[in-house]
Amino acid sequence: IINLAAYLPLGWLAAHLLRPGFGGMAALALATAFAATLSLCVEVLQQWVTVRVPSLADWTLNCVSGAAGALLAIAQPKRESSAVATRLRRLQ
Repeated sequence: IINLAAYLPLGWLAAHLLRPGFGGMAALALATAFAATLSLCVEVLQQWVTVRVPSLADWTLNCVSGAAGALLAIAQPKRESSAVATRLRRLQ
């Protein structure tokens, strides 16, 4: 459950941010690759932590969750929230 809760929003956010510059399918692939790479790093780091056990099942679930979040972002219609878009423009 924690893996799903962590990587679903991560995949959604990554694809949502990448979509305008790369298009739908490229954003999906890049967001999934990002989730897979991040999860792989976490699993490798768990190798050296004595109380944690790295798991291929965790890595697979994280990749699938990241891809599902990215698919949700790609499936959403292209519209911006005016309040969020205005704040992001001010930050740039």
